[in-house]
Amino acid sequence: MKNSLILFTLLFILSSTSVFSQWKYENLKNLKQDVVINYTITYDKKPTDKQKTSSSYAREIVVILDQDHLLERKIGNGKSLGNFSLYNYKEEKYYQCYESSSSKNAISFDFKEPIIEGVLQEGEQKQIAGLKCDKYISLLKGKPVEVYTTKKMGLRYIKNYNIPGLLMQYRGYSKYLGFYTVKATKIQFLKLPKETYSIADYNVISNKEYQDRIKESKQKREKLLAESIGKKSPSFYARTIENKKISTKKMLENDIVVLNFWFTACGPCKSEIPKLNALKEQYQDSENVKFIAIGLDNKDAIEKFLIKYPLTYDIVDEGRWIASKFDITSYPTNIIIDKQGNIQFFEIGYKSSIKSMMTNKIDELLDE
Repeated sequence: MKNSLILFTLLFILSSTSVFSQWKYENLKNLKQDVVINYTITYDKKPTDKQKTSSSYAREIVVILDQDHLLERKIGNGKSLGNFSLYNYKEEKYYQCYESSSSKNAISFDFKEPIIEGVLQEGEQKQIAGLKCDKYISLLKGKPVEVYTTKKMGLRYIKNYNIPGLLMQYRGYSKYLGFYTVKATKIQFLKLPKETYSIADYNVISNKEYQDRIKESKQKREKLLAESIGKKSPSFYARTIENKKISTKKMLENDIVVLNFWFTACGPCKSEIPKLNALKEQYQDSENVKFIAIGLDNKDAIEKFLIKYPLTYDIVDEGRWIASKFDITSYPTNIIIDKQGNIQFFEIGYKSSIKSMMTNKIDELLDE
């Protein structure tokens, strides 16, 4: 009965509540130092070891703020350590920031009102990390959830919840990890350098520009695939890091050639390595199937990488010139060439099903 009443109240509010547009509060003038807030993440269902390797997994969130900025960084398995969100309250914009070994990029979004409304529970405050917090009831995936916020910090930080204050405890949901609870556990007041909130060395683009680039990239990819399948493969001569001679011109007289294009700092390339090793092992008794990995890095970098991420293909180093022969600009890319020297498989980007996809094509070509 209680849940039904909450659901009814929330549905009423969704249709009638006026938009809340305030992003700063009076208490902000009392904020003389930077604030560091540590949040723990507790999952309803304990993540498996495999789930913990996902970039979606995090065990902690650290929020740093001053009078005009709020920086949010998730800490998990280290895969996304260089990524963070920066909220700029002067500009009323937030930036999703991504860092790789070769670039720093930030996508900008305008502040906008979240879509998940909440009902204030009068008189139901509680202490979280030493602060008295207001309680709200919201709906997440059709279920009533408790959310706690405070205005003591002076900034509005509410994720997907359209309620006032700064989040101190809330519920979240991940398609891969399920429901979880985020709760503030520690607050520190420090004096941090202004550079803490700077993205001056990041390449900043708007979300529209980013979406346009994705669309353009997709169109180029589709064009490349259409032009490549069934066409004659470029040939090349190289040596592997083990000093083995590779001549695809000779191989393609009798063999099916499987190519992988990658580089050491490519996260998706790392993720697919176990699948590629399993694929090669599957055809270890097939003399007419050759596996070659074209790495972009130099020999030293590749050998260091292989200590932690062994790849059992024959590996060619400094292979950017080979990638250009195939017009490859995105990684990883996997190609299968038949015994007539024609490209029969061309897949760009990481796919969880890459092993089965390539197995089907190799088996098809072996049966011809």
